[in-house]
Amino acid sequence: MASVDNIKLFFLLPEGKTKKQSTQDMQDAYKLCEDHHLTIKWAKEESLINKQTTRCDVFVFQEFSGKLFKSLSVKSCVRMVGPRCLITCLRDGMPIPDASSPVFTTAMSKLFLTSTGFDKGTKLLFKGSKKKGIQLMTLDWVNEVYEASLKREVHATDEEFQKFRCLLLHGVIATSTNLRHSEKNTIQLLIEKNGGKYQGIMDTTHTNLLLVRNPKGEKFKCAQENNISSVSPDWLFDTVKEGEIMPFEDYVITPNACSTFVNDESSECSNQLLCSESE
Repeated sequence: MASVDNIKLFFLLPEGKTKKQSTQDMQDAYKLCEDHHLTIKWAKEESLINKQTTRCDVFVFQEFSGKLFKSLSVKSCVRMVGPRCLITCLRDGMPIPDASSPVFTTAMSKLFLTSTGFDKGTKLLFKGSKKKGIQLMTLDWVNEVYEASLKREVHATDEEFQKFRCLLLHGVIATSTNLRHSEKNTIQLLIEKNGGKYQGIMDTTHTNLLLVRNPKGEKFKCAQENNISSVSPDWLFDTVKEGEIMPFEDYVITPNACSTFVNDESSECSNQLLCSESE
């Protein structure tokens, strides 16, 4: 990483713009760099299109757009930051990012993120997440943090963004079969209270969990044929009790499993692969 003494910062002016027409954030960042006695320069974007760059060069864009931004984005050793990122780093004594990708703000600094579409692989992300200290957030969290960071100093872990935390069963779309009405009602209440969705039918394009005690009936058959996890309702009860997703393998119901007899199911599978149940 290049030392601060060797860094050269280029504050970029879009075509036809002057430094007086730059945003307040750009002007504040420039003034802060002056106070830190850094090597800085206002430059028109078009004048740097063919510049040979090094890791000592830092390009400050008021917006990540334009011909120069696109040209620099395909190069492997270019440092591009937004003015708010620069302000935060200098004010808080943090190093200017030496990242291979542009960094507009520091609102998600020190966070490691991954994502999932919350499809039939939902359990892979949720399993043990609480025990490992992993927070699960909705996609809206990313958008809200970014929009807020464009206007003021925020961090993604601030209390105001906790409303975007996923509830325990977020992404779970469940149905059930071969259960007593009272247990089925309890299951529906627990799933919906903890952020999941309960369906009376099995839609094999969306349903990702079947709660069942006896390995029989059309819903169970559909689940087996479409790789939908079939688990005992005890998985749900223990998950809610412990406050974390319990391992599926301890509760899996297989075609050879045996359990206490409950009322038989009367159902059928339609051409749309919707398995319904007469309760």
